[in-house]
Amino acid sequence: EELSWAGRKGWRVSSKSEAQSLIDLKYFPTIFPKFNTKADIYWGDKFPIMSSTGLIAGCIDFSNGTTDDCYASRSHYFHAVRYNYFADEEFTEGFGGFGCPGYYWGFDGSHEEGSATIQDGRMIIQNDSGSAGGYYVAWIDCDESPYTYYPWRSASYYFKDFIVSADVEYLGGEDGYYGIYVSQTGRDSGVNVIRFDLYSDWGYYRIYSYTDWVFSSIVDWTLSDIIKTDSSNKLEIVKNGYTYNFKINGQIVHTQEVPEFDGGGIGIIFADGVKVAYDSFRGHKLNESAFGSLRIDIKPEAANQDGAQWRRLGTNKWLSSGELDSNLGPGDYTLEFKVLPGWNSVPRENITIKLAQSTIHEVTYTQNTNHYQVEASASEGGSVTGADTYLHNTWVTLTAVPNQGWVFSHWNCNGQVVSTDAEYTFLATDDVNLIAHFDKRPTVLPGVLMLLLDNE
Repeated sequence: EELSWAGRKGWRVSSKSEAQSLIDLKYFPTIFPKFNTKADIYWGDKFPIMSSTGLIAGCIDFSNGTTDDCYASRSHYFHAVRYNYFADEEFTEGFGGFGCPGYYWGFDGSHEEGSATIQDGRMIIQNDSGSAGGYYVAWIDCDESPYTYYPWRSASYYFKDFIVSADVEYLGGEDGYYGIYVSQTGRDSGVNVIRFDLYSDWGYYRIYSYTDWVFSSIVDWTLSDIIKTDSSNKLEIVKNGYTYNFKINGQIVHTQEVPEFDGGGIGIIFADGVKVAYDSFRGHKLNESAFGSLRIDIKPEAANQDGAQWRRLGTNKWLSSGELDSNLGPGDYTLEFKVLPGWNSVPRENITIKLAQSTIHEVTYTQNTNHYQVEASASEGGSVTGADTYLHNTWVTLTAVPNQGWVFSHWNCNGQVVSTDAEYTFLATDDVNLIAHFDKRPTVLPGVLMLLLDNE
């Protein structure tokens, strides 16, 4: 892993999907000739699994393009693949011509194409064009005429599960954003782009998407002490199924479900006037064997019978005790637990998922059968409903009803305004006494309009 060879770094054993994507039945051996492959069997997966007959792993016979399972004790060839870095030749050729086939940087925006240079292995963006722009990674297929340009399709071919990351550093210029993005091309509707930006050296980040090319904020500009304001920051977008984890310097800052977003390209984006450096830009598919999983066992059983459940913060689906949350990329996750009447609330917890690790964690609810008196009264001008005795952690809804000629103003508890909504919902955790306040509706008197006309 991470082998340095032939003047390049980042070599590793190919995954099954990567090896299968090399099969091309137009040739013999069944692979593009420049890959210099023998008409023989190659390993198609570096992660063997145990079967009823022994340890096996996927393999590919490039003499006929077939795939099968081979015993891990056998000796076969393998392909080494590598991540793509900005300093690598494929990513710099796009600024002055390109090889065929190969990767190149596509031009995206109205900024001058010369605004990007390679210095000491980093891409330096100096955008003084008067507008924002970006670059995207593409692949040129030379077997088709005219040449066909595809979005990035190295290890992650269909973009179902992937990581895209870059080390980015603000070097000066005007204040503005810069970041990385993933895109879904060739769609007439649905999510088209998801972006992950930093802002100058102020310590802010944001996440947003274009859906049917309409801007939609996922996370507005947010200050974070995770961001380093005097050096580079590592941005990562990790996609597992339709769940996205956005990470800064290895820590998850947001998790978001984005249904039906499953393919396209990757690239960088930057505002007008900024000078920023990008380094170690990577995009690769997550091998399923590298995923982790999480199981939460909830105790006691009585809590489960009352509906105890859990979920990762930012996801929609509640899971029951013993239910598995799989396909999780390595990182830190925050868990939340459903509030149950008659039970104390379970505080949120942070869980770390490691590479290819199954994590089991136990959570205990404690019973609380206290009952609380919720008293509610109304000042002049209305009435209230909902006052009663409630079991601990039961949702309570009080409703304020104004009389004719009056309007609701606010709910007051112990001299503090707790809500300005006529329907106030809260959890019963103590005895409370609330007062609904009303205001007299302003009286509108009939008036007379007088129009004075000048004789002239």
